[in-house]
Amino acid sequence: TLEQKTNIGGNTPAFIICDSAVAVPAAPTATTATNAQTLVNVTWTDQSSDETGFKIYRRLSNETEATQLATAVTASPYVDSTLTEGQTAYYSVAAYNDNGVSAKSKTVSATLDSVKPTVSSHSPTTNQAVAITSRALSITFSEAVKVICPAGGNGPMCDTFGSAITAVGSSGKTYAYIASVGSTGLAISGSIVGSVETLNASDTITVTVHKEWIQDVNGNPMDADYTFTFTTGS
Repeated sequence: TLEQKTNIGGNTPAFIICDSAVAVPAAPTATTATNAQTLVNVTWTDQSSDETGFKIYRRLSNETEATQLATAVTASPYVDSTLTEGQTAYYSVAAYNDNGVSAKSKTVSATLDSVKPTVSSHSPTTNQAVAITSRALSITFSEAVKVICPAGGNGPMCDTFGSAITAVGSSGKTYAYIASVGSTGLAISGSIVGSVETLNASDTITVTVHKEWIQDVNGNPMDADYTFTFTTGS
């Protein structure tokens, strides 16, 4: 409502009080942008009950300013299918109604990536014979990876049953693989047994890299488990 105040004398000027009973909507929160291989999903949490819709803003990695990508979006998520392979985009979201537009949400980013990681090499190599005192195991990937724990916890030492990489011998022994991700993310390496243990003699050990635990940095999982074997001496 507008209320005009007239000059009441002296040096007091006339002025107008603007008292708006209806505000712009609250800004969305918890914004995320997720690579889905052929598109990016932008999600957010609605913090208002009086919005008409949402405006989506995007800045590409080669741009200096964000532009409005879409308006009249009625609900989360928004799907951006206009990026090209390897392109990174930065997104924010605002709510609006007839009174105006909210502040923008925090800015989040995603890179469109359809290429899934694969195992490119490993040590020991397939069917290699190693000494029973050998402990080292290393898996190298086609691109930087991270270990994702299916039931929570932090990789690569997940707080859940199982492991990103398991090793089982034909002797029936299950080897405890203790691993860490290298600084470049291209390799996972560590010890297949503890420092005072040895491998079983004359054993054929099957190593499995589990696809549900391995993702690249843009969230693409491996397409399938990778398995190889090596043997031990007597």
